[in-house]
Amino acid sequence: MIHDAFGRPAQRRRWLLPLGLVTLLLVAIGLSQAATPSSPLLAEDVRSQVMQVSRRADVFRDLVSRMGSVDRVELQTVTDEAGVRLAEVRAYIAELEDPPPEFVAILALLDLTLESWERGTSGFTEHLLAAADGDESLGLSDMLVDDLLELRAGDRLYAEVVQALAAADVTQPVSPMPDVRFLPEGYPIAPAVQTLLGQARVNGSPLALDAALAVEQVTTVPEWVLDTGGTLVVDAAEELVVRVVVTNAGNATSEATVVTVEVVGGDGSAQSASLDVPSLDAKAKTTVTFEPLAVTPGRSYSLIVRLALAPGESETADNSRTLSFRVNEGTVTTTTTEGG
Repeated sequence: MIHDAFGRPAQRRRWLLPLGLVTLLLVAIGLSQAATPSSPLLAEDVRSQVMQVSRRADVFRDLVSRMGSVDRVELQTVTDEAGVRLAEVRAYIAELEDPPPEFVAILALLDLTLESWERGTSGFTEHLLAAADGDESLGLSDMLVDDLLELRAGDRLYAEVVQALAAADVTQPVSPMPDVRFLPEGYPIAPAVQTLLGQARVNGSPLALDAALAVEQVTTVPEWVLDTGGTLVVDAAEELVVRVVVTNAGNATSEATVVTVEVVGGDGSAQSASLDVPSLDAKAKTTVTFEPLAVTPGRSYSLIVRLALAPGESETADNSRTLSFRVNEGTVTTTTTEGG
């Protein structure tokens, strides 16, 4: 009995199940070569469809090669985009009505290729994120091996598609079929799996669910502006409204927290206020507007903004802001009396 690199019976692999069917398809392709050449547009249409997959494959292959620095959002986004494109091409194949006989086997083999890539990309992401979310089960390693083998099987099946199309008695596409691979050439599946799982499970992994609240912007009413000396200046006023934009730069929904502003005058005066910050979805933001704070024209102040840490969040430089500003003196107007 043939065994894989892990000592398990090879026939248990999902990606090997269709190989008997693949053999039949290749025989059918050989028998079809004596058929009448098909529509000159079909092969070019297929090439155009596969070109879209090629772009997604290039992005996914690059992602696999640098997984140590890939975050959760990028992994999910790249996988979703690849999945959408693969599903679209499979739908295109399924919707072809009465394709020429010489194309039937080629299209069926291409569909098997796309299916293998679909299972591989989705499983790869699903199981890596499970590891990042705390799944310590031993079976996760086996499942990730299967996912990578699915991707490799898809790469190899696609090479068979290209060869079969080139050998078939059909009108060839205008340009050669693109090179499509979802795994880097010679990717070491067995050792890579342990590295991937280790990176996903390490504390602080970019794949872990994480909310990251930050003070994105602070503005005032009246609006402050920079003077020629680089100092923030507010037009003469006795009240100042402070607005704080809080953003969740993480990949998970944040819990509610509190933001506090403190205005400290050059004369030693101080006043502060706090407002609730609601729970924010990943990449969402909100603006918190404080009630007017008293200021005096002609004085300088420091404005300190502090964002309380949400549960599970680590202290970062973007959780607070300290800004210095000056309130301009009021404009003095004089009047003159005629004849006086």
